[in-house]
Amino acid sequence: MLVRADAGGLKVELVTVEFHDAGLAMTLDVASRPGTLPPASMARVSVSDDTGTAYRASAQGQGGLPSRMRYAVMAIPAPPLAATRLEITIERFLDPFPGGRQQASGPWTFSVPLTVR
Repeated sequence: MLVRADAGGLKVELVTVEFHDAGLAMTLDVASRPGTLPPASMARVSVSDDTGTAYRASAQGQGGLPSRMRYAVMAIPAPPLAATRLEITIERFLDPFPGGRQQASGPWTFSVPLTVR
């Protein structure tokens, strides 16, 4: 899977979505455009589906290059079999420590069909 969204000087790509018994594991690749600061180490993320499932999700930076970073995104629970579409939204990238760099605000939104699991 490789879908991309651009906003706020950042190019965000959803690289993988893995389905597990207890939830989802996703990988994001984030590249900053020239003149844009790289994103902070955490991301505010929300996940929803077309059946109204309530998800809890978190995203954490996993390292990278000065202008590119990978994020691991986890969400629980696993989507129900009745769900046909997953909506993943990265609202913003943020630094959890006071006085850190500014937040990069999106949103960056991805719509993933759940036809094959």
